[in-house]
Amino acid sequence: WTWAQRRSEDFARQLLQVRRIVEPEASAICAERGSDADLARIERAYREMDAAGMDSLAYSEPDLRFHRGILTATGNEFLVAFGATVEAALRMSFELSTLNPGAPRKSLPYHRAILDEIWARNPDGARAAMHRLMDLTERNISSALSRRKTGDAPQPA
Repeated sequence: WTWAQRRSEDFARQLLQVRRIVEPEASAICAERGSDADLARIERAYREMDAAGMDSLAYSEPDLRFHRGILTATGNEFLVAFGATVEAALRMSFELSTLNPGAPRKSLPYHRAILDEIWARNPDGARAAMHRLMDLTERNISSALSRRKTGDAPQPA
C-alpha cells in the first residue's frame, strides 16, 4: 500500500536498506538454527523459482516464499513478523525488475548460493551470499528507476 502511494527512488532505497540490515543476518541465523524441514521448504521455493523460467509472475510467489522461509526458519518471532515488510519490498522489486528484461532469472544463481550456504550450515557464507543478492537487487532497482525516469521503459501499473 505504501509503495502504491509513494513511487519514489528514496522509498525504494529505504526498503532495500532495511532488507540489507535484516536479511543477511536472518540467513546466518537460518543456517545455524533452521531445521531440515525449514530448509526443505526453502529448497522447494527455490525449485519453483527455477521452474518458472522467464515468467516473472510465476517467479514472484516462490521468491516470496524463499525469503519468508528464511525469516521463518530463524525461529525469531520478530523476524517472522518482519516478513510482511520484506514481502512489500520484494513486490516493489518485482514491479521494478520487470523493466529489466530477465532480471528475476538472473537472480537465480544468487538464491542458489544462499541456499547452498544455508544447507552447508555456514552462517558466514549465507550472510555473504545474501549480501551479494542485495547488491544485485540494488543494481536492478537503480537501473529500473533510471529507465523509468528517462522514459526508456513502460511505467509499472
